[in-house]
Amino acid sequence: MSGDRRTSRGRRNADHGADALRGALHDVGHDLATLGYLIEAVRGDTSLSSPARARVELVERELSRLVEIIRGAISQDATPAMINVRPLIQQLVSVHTLVGGAEIVFVARADLKLHVDSTILWRILSNLVQNALRAAGPTGRVELALHDHPTPVIAISDNGPGFGAAPGGWGTIGLGVVDRLARVCGAQLRFEDREPHGTRVELAFSEQPTRATAGIEGTSS
Repeated sequence: MSGDRRTSRGRRNADHGADALRGALHDVGHDLATLGYLIEAVRGDTSLSSPARARVELVERELSRLVEIIRGAISQDATPAMINVRPLIQQLVSVHTLVGGAEIVFVARADLKLHVDSTILWRILSNLVQNALRAAGPTGRVELALHDHPTPVIAISDNGPGFGAAPGGWGTIGLGVVDRLARVCGAQLRFEDREPHGTRVELAFSEQPTRATAGIEGTSS
C-alpha cells in the first residue's frame, strides 16, 4: 500500500508541475503579446531607416515564432500543413547574420515543400543552426541546403572541430528534444563527420508525418 501511495503522490506532483508550467507559459505569452504591441509602435516611427525597419521586422517575426511555440506547448498539439521550407530557412539565416559570429549561408537552389507543423520545424532547425554556429566558432562557416532526391532532406554543415569536440557545440544543447520533435515531423536526424573537419547533420524525411502531440516536455529545447 505504501508503494501505491508513493506512486499516487508522484503522479500528483508531476501533474502539478505540468499545470504550473502551462500556467507560466500562459503568462509569458501575455508578456510577449505586450512586446508585440511595443514593436508595432516602433514600426510606426516614420524616422526609422530602411535597415532599422528590416531589423524590427525580423524581431517581430522571431517574437511571433515564440508565441506560436508557447501556444503549441500549452495545447500539446501539432498541426501539420504544406509549407515551403525556403522562406523559413531564409529567415533563420537573416536573423543569425544580423547577430554576427560565424558566417551562415543558404546554398539551396530549389524550393522544398513539406507537410509539417511549421513551428515545430522552426524549433528543430533553430536548435540545429545554433549548435552548428557554436561549433563553428566566430570565424567559422555554417551552410544550409535543401535536397529532394530520393527523399526530402534539410542539411546543416559546419567547419568546426567535429561532433562533440567543441565546447558548447554539437551534442550539448537539446539534441534529445530535437530528435523527439523530428520524429513528430516524420523525420530522423543523421550525423556525419566532414573532411578535413566539421559536422554535417541531416533532417531526413522518409515518411509523411501524422497529426501528433508535440508535448509539454519539448518547451525547453
